[in-house]
Amino acid sequence: RPIAWILRRMVFPLGKDFKGPGDALDQQVANLLLAPSAARDRLTSGLFLPIDGQNKLIEPIGRLEYAMQSMMDAAGAEKKLQTAIKSGAIAAHSREQQIEQAAALNLLDANEIEALRKADQAQREALKVDDFDPAELSRQSVAYTTKDRAKESA
Repeated sequence: RPIAWILRRMVFPLGKDFKGPGDALDQQVANLLLAPSAARDRLTSGLFLPIDGQNKLIEPIGRLEYAMQSMMDAAGAEKKLQTAIKSGAIAAHSREQQIEQAAALNLLDANEIEALRKADQAQREALKVDDFDPAELSRQSVAYTTKDRAKESA
């Protein structure tokens, strides 16, 4: 360890003064990547982005892009809904009930309600993962299948 201390003094005579980026810069970078921009286009220029019909919902990157666009389209309605929830005008806990209450109180028009539902559905599709039977994931079933495979190959 003494050699490390000596080298540290030689390499960093005034001490380590590097600080990572702050939260404000992190937020700026995230905003650049979460909205259509030239920076985002440069980063995704080599990616296949399905843009037509059902293909955009089949391909994983297409689902993500569609969800992002749907969320951006519904941003105004989402802000209204969140404001109503924070003010206490809407007390429901489930998302669908919150939207229904906002509609009943005339806080959102039909287009905004449709945009919220479309964004919610797109978000669920983008986050959806493969479904496996719990028995397939247990250690016992893995060991059993490995033994079966060994018997079959012998």
